Amino acid sequence: ASVSICVLLYFSGHTLARSVPRIGIDCQGYGSACTKEYRPICGSDDVTYENECLFCAAKRENRWGILVGHRGACIAWGGMVEELREWSSD
Repeated sequence: ASVSICVLLYFSGHTLARSVPRIGIDCQGYGSACTKEYRPICGSDDVTYENECLFCAAKRENRWGILVGHRGACIAWGGMVEELREWSSD
């Protein structure tokens, strides 16, 4: 039963993250040099990019398929699932 709870939480969080409307970023406005400002963007690949410019750099480099998931850091659902597994096994 504990495993099914963990799986349910994982997929409900995963679905929630995927159901948020996508935000578009115009990457043509960014060059090859980026500032170090921290305005995180969570990519659809579940990677947190420090800002729009770095997101666009990664997209240009080799990941044209990634989209903006949401503004802000990505949520580490996997860690939460591990904690729930440990808690439920006690």
